[in-house]
Amino acid sequence: MLARTSELMRTSFFLLLMLALSQLAFAQTLIDVTDQTLKIAARTEEDFFYSFAEGDKIIISLQELNEKELKSFEVVELPGNTVFADYKTTRINSKTLKANKNSIYKFSISNSSLSGRVCKLKIQRVPFRPANATHNTSVYREVRGDSVFFSITERYLKRSDTVAVSLVNQIAKVSSRSALNQNSNQTIVDFTLPAGTVSWAYYIGVGTEGMKAEAEARSKFLNTSASLLSKFEGYGTMAALALYGINAFDKAQGDDNVKYWFLPGWEQVQKYRRGQKFTHYKQGNVVNDAVQMKSPVTGKIFLALENDNLIEPIDVLVKVTAVQVKQQWATRTVRVLALKAIKRPVL
Repeated sequence: MLARTSELMRTSFFLLLMLALSQLAFAQTLIDVTDQTLKIAARTEEDFFYSFAEGDKIIISLQELNEKELKSFEVVELPGNTVFADYKTTRINSKTLKANKNSIYKFSISNSSLSGRVCKLKIQRVPFRPANATHNTSVYREVRGDSVFFSITERYLKRSDTVAVSLVNQIAKVSSRSALNQNSNQTIVDFTLPAGTVSWAYYIGVGTEGMKAEAEARSKFLNTSASLLSKFEGYGTMAALALYGINAFDKAQGDDNVKYWFLPGWEQVQKYRRGQKFTHYKQGNVVNDAVQMKSPVTGKIFLALENDNLIEPIDVLVKVTAVQVKQQWATRTVRVLALKAIKRPVL
């Protein structure tokens, strides 16, 4: 009986010894997780994600093949526990870490140089128990939408003022065709439209009749409801015409008239004076005339006045008013809500 018990004890010890030796042999089994050669572009960082089982040994080897320095190499147990980091390195030889639980690890290689780096990265694992041998180390990226706020600087209109600007208010004298002093029967009046002009208007009136019609228009305008539409003190009739197209000027009757042309440039003025074909914005042959103009709204404009009377010179009242929008711009910081796609590593 004693002999049989001893035999059983020897058999059990042998089996336990074989099991222990088997476990020890398995514990030294190396499983490749990745073995790759890669290029890290200038001033970039490359991240790699792998999953490990609890108790796994993680063995890491990294080499810059040209022996050039890397800014850093870091291993992080997600979500944010740094378990290893090395800086300004060219090589890491068989660094061994232990996974304390089933987790995802991020391996980051950073290159701050202006040139690329060629690296060989090898990661292996040793399973803690046989059941972990088939553990899948692959990590996938789950894309989720997340609402985020960010700040931007925007330009905005702080203030906008509409003003009426009197550009011309004068009496132009135009000689007759046979003036004894040899003066030309052509006169040029010029003006420049200010920046921000949106429209403008002119009044042209010849002699006593033309000036009387302008004065009557001003008086009539002030005594009608139309004057309420004008916000421009001192330029009532002209501002209303320039901005709203409200024409308070009556047509005058008289013996004298004037021919006129609005010319776009000095070259056209010279052609006009030489009797050549020229271009113009608008023309007329009137005792008086009042018109709203919405084009052009920039640049210098020349008004040619011509007297076709053989003997008598004429006086021409010329008024030009522009409506100008003055804008004051500023900048401000605003928060903007946006939907951002976030890639999150998952098993």
